[in-house]
Parts: sequence; C-alpha cells; structure tokens
Amino acid sequence: MSQQNSKPAPDVWVALLFVSTAALTAGIAFLVMQLNKYDWAMG
Repeated sequence: MSQQNSKPAPDVWVALLFVSTAALTAGIAFLVMQLNKYDWAMG
C-alpha cells in the first residue's frame, strides 16, 4: 500500500478565501482613507 500525501491540494475554496480576505482588507483601507477626509481619528 502506498502512502498518500497528507496535505490536501489548495482548491477553489481556498482561492475564494484569499480573494475575500483581500477584498475585506481593501475595503477597510478605502474606508479609512475616506474617513480621513473628514478629520476622523481612531481612538
């Protein structure tokens, strides 16, 4: 019996996870840039 690779290959769901994470990060960055126009400060 041959050993199978224990690591699953990245599939479309992993790619969608990275795409959604990048979209959230970009959205937060654009939100902060927009709020800075109105002299908004964190804290």
